[in-house]
This record gives sequence, structure tokens and C-alpha cells, in this order.
Amino acid sequence: MDGELIIRLTEALLRLRKAGALLSGEMDLSLLELSALRRLAGNSIESDCNVFAHDLTDEYRASKAAVSQMLSAMEKRGLVQRDFNPQNRRKLIITLTDEGRETVAHAERLCLVGVGRIIDAYGEENARALTGMLERLSDVLDQQDRPSLT
Repeated sequence: MDGELIIRLTEALLRLRKAGALLSGEMDLSLLELSALRRLAGNSIESDCNVFAHDLTDEYRASKAAVSQMLSAMEKRGLVQRDFNPQNRRKLIITLTDEGRETVAHAERLCLVGVGRIIDAYGEENARALTGMLERLSDVLDQQDRPSLT
């Protein structure tokens, strides 16, 4: 395998992560927190299709402790609240507070502006092609196990 290609792709992925951090930095949220808020936005006590903490653990390949810590921090900041599920009191339903909903709305407005600028600079056709490649890359990464040297 081409060692230079590996290095260039790794560096490009790290640069993309930095670009995403610019958005989350303006919001004083990590990318993971912002993504979790977006995933939890549809939750409600009445819904049968809620996203639970274990769903976030699976999706983000994070430990239960890490997701619990993230949710606790967001709860302390007034972005989410946890309530017992009336159908199953062993499960907590995590919902956004008004502040959490406003945070998601603000993030979406920032994305429209920021990503709109990227599309303008990169060109719509190039942006569509890049989006397709990034979606395929995400699918490949979702299928991968974490690398191990052992």
C-alpha cells in the first residue's frame, strides 16, 4: 500500500475534523455533543421511536461511561433533560430543553452559512461529488473494526 497516500489521507481527514471543530467551537460544544443533540431532537415522552443512550453508544462507538458523561454535562448546561419512560421505567427518555432546541436551530443556521460558503467556493458539482465520496467513506468506516496492532 502507498505510504504517502496513507499519510495524505490521514492528514486530510484530520483537517476535515478541524473544519468541523470550527462550527462546534463557536457553539461551545464538541462535534459529538452537537451530533447527539441533533439525534435527540425528535425524542418525546409520547414517542415510540426515541433515541436512547445505548443508541448513541452504538452509533458513536463510545463507551457507556463516555456517553453518560456527555449527557450529564449537557443536562447540567440545560440542553437536555432525562425522564423515566412511562411504558418502561428502566429506560430514560432524553429530550431537548428549549435551550437545547435553540442550540440545534442555531447550529443549523451556522451550517447553512458555513457549508453554503464551501459550496460556493468549491462549486456545486464538485460538492455533490465530494458528498458522495464522503458518504461512501463513512459507510466503509462504519463497517470497520477499530485498528489494533495486536
